[in-house]
Amino acid sequence: MRDVKGFVFTIAKVPKQRVHKPHNVGVIIEDIARAVFMFGRESRPSRHIRLNVAHLFLDEYRRQRNLSSEELNAIPFVMAAHMAPTVDYWRMLERDGEDASVFLRHTIGLMRALLPEAERLRGMLEHPAVTFVH
Repeated sequence: MRDVKGFVFTIAKVPKQRVHKPHNVGVIIEDIARAVFMFGRESRPSRHIRLNVAHLFLDEYRRQRNLSSEELNAIPFVMAAHMAPTVDYWRMLERDGEDASVFLRHTIGLMRALLPEAERLRGMLEHPAVTFVH
């Protein structure tokens, strides 16, 4: 358990997964990338990722399950890309009478806003000792 600015992180035991199943790896990376976004932000409306929190989260995660360099390199891209809605979500919007184009513009705006943060996160992952402190 580690404490960072009032946030306490505990990492549950994660069962070792066989990496030879690519669909499992993709799901794991999406979950990790989403967690970096959700827990790494300064506040809920913020899109700014606190690199020290992201670093701590990933370090603690890797204490339980190692991440390959390919998995680590995917995290920044997936952090922005995971915002894209699924076909089922679009269908739900249509069923509910929502204007899907408004939601699409909002989602694209959010994904574009995350690109600079994804780039900062990528830099931290490539040079953790240099960019650990925000």
